[in-house]
Amino acid sequence: MKRILILFLLIIAIGIPAIEANGKETAQEVTRRTGELDLTAAKVKYAGGAGTGNPTKEDIVDSTEGWKWYCHKKTLVLEGIDLTADATKVLSVPDGTTIILRGNNKVTGTYNGDDSCYGLYADGALTITGEWTDKDFLTIKSGDSLSQYTVSSIGLYTTGDFTMQGGCVTAIGGAGKFSKGISVKKDMIMSDGSLFGRGGPATIGSGGLWMTGNNVSVTVTGGVINLEGGQTSLGSSHGLYGDVCNVRLEGGDFTATGGVGHRNSFGVHILPSAAFSCVGGNATLKGDAMAINVYPYLEGEYEYRAGRVEDLQSCTYLSLRLAAKGKGEAELG
Repeated sequence: MKRILILFLLIIAIGIPAIEANGKETAQEVTRRTGELDLTAAKVKYAGGAGTGNPTKEDIVDSTEGWKWYCHKKTLVLEGIDLTADATKVLSVPDGTTIILRGNNKVTGTYNGDDSCYGLYADGALTITGEWTDKDFLTIKSGDSLSQYTVSSIGLYTTGDFTMQGGCVTAIGGAGKFSKGISVKKDMIMSDGSLFGRGGPATIGSGGLWMTGNNVSVTVTGGVINLEGGQTSLGSSHGLYGDVCNVRLEGGDFTATGGVGHRNSFGVHILPSAAFSCVGGNATLKGDAMAINVYPYLEGEYEYRAGRVEDLQSCTYLSLRLAAKGKGEAELG
């Protein structure tokens, strides 16, 4: 009897789905949310349970909308959320938030206006994790920013560090003067999972991953990351764009592809004093203008079909593949 009671309490504690008499799981019905979800606000309304709560001071675990918020742990569990909002920030989370993915989750912006807009906005550092890359998904799409001024449409944005530890995340920017699938103001670290960032149609610049801070870094030790720039009518398209941004690949698979840029298209575009290092894993860089622009220093030794070079600083190849242990191959054309 004690064992049965303990098992029952564990089921309640970890949230295992109810099981029918025939042994099949019964899916919990999720209520689609059609308004922004701001977990930095003092009051949030939601379907199910109490119906309102203060996410800055208390847990909210009785929503039927496919999410649970643990305030003191700053942990957001997404388990089938379908969130759509005509808002500049569809889902907002505070500094230090960890998002745990379970099942298929969607965050979609339908905004169409003159301000910058975001699908997922993290006011500080953000960590995303999920146990299964092929089962735990988060798809983020931002709305459209149509102003002639310097505004952006960004799928996933963090003002602090971004850490990707598992699950499968897709972030897509909408139309704008600038469109960015993912934008990170500080450092980015990826150790596991699958991450896809794609910029949408833009006037000046479109990028899969846009590193906006100065003297920041991207470090990939595992997982799969795929970055694509969108089409631009006046400016350039980038798989990855950074200012002084050091990129270091220690494992996993990294692909960066520039889109159709009116001016230029780069797989990777980082500014002077930065370095692109491939010491493990595999990288594929593609761009209509260059696979990687002429500014950064490429650390390590790489090979291409015409022979060996130790420094590809002035690389103008349209497609460049770098393999593990600093060896690589460049394809011309």
